[in-house]
Amino acid sequence: MIQRISIFGAGRVGQALYDLFKNLKHPVKLSSSRAGFSYQFAKSEIHEDDLVFITCPSAVIPVISHDLSQTKAHIVHCSGADSVDIIKSTKRGVFYPLQTFSGQNIAWETIPIFIQGDEQTTQQLIKLAQNCGLKHQISTDQKRARLHLAAVFANNFTNAIFQASHQVLKPLSKEYLIPLIEETVRNAVANNPKKAQTGPAIRGDESTIQKHLEMLADWPNESEVYRTLTEYIKVWGK
Repeated sequence: MIQRISIFGAGRVGQALYDLFKNLKHPVKLSSSRAGFSYQFAKSEIHEDDLVFITCPSAVIPVISHDLSQTKAHIVHCSGADSVDIIKSTKRGVFYPLQTFSGQNIAWETIPIFIQGDEQTTQQLIKLAQNCGLKHQISTDQKRARLHLAAVFANNFTNAIFQASHQVLKPLSKEYLIPLIEETVRNAVANNPKKAQTGPAIRGDESTIQKHLEMLADWPNESEVYRTLTEYIKVWGK
């Protein structure tokens, strides 16, 4: 049975998990991983069968988990890209929420949670997800890695493209793009993105493409992105 929940790493994911768990009956503690890793101080407060979430960068998860393994707590990371095996403890697991945490209002009830670990830790995480009303399922390292890769394209790269569009739009207002962005997302969700693709690349409109590249002469980074994506669309759009 879960006794307490500790979260090491007070970044966006750690804070989001704290806000999710703080209304449960279990005591919840959030510790920053900065300033020399304050987990060294908080380690004495962790007991057997506690759930400990490490929401720090991947490189330090093995170090922290090895140090905390002496507590006999269940050590959990939240990474999509990393194997459960980077946790240096026999009581280990993964609790991966497939979502970006850059906004303020998090609709946890819509977020898929992917759980993995040894039998006991897995059962603890399932019970926690159920208590929070979360959609959850058992996963594997391979499945999470594939999901994380796809998420980078769907979220990280898409957001970078929004930034590029804002850059070339200046000094005009980005508000003009909002209806287009919203419709693009709706189409991508409702339809096959390949069938929903529009624009000069899919049409083979070389004249317009050349005009755009001329306009991008003063933006070499955006010009390179434009060229790369144009060729990508031409290839898969055939």
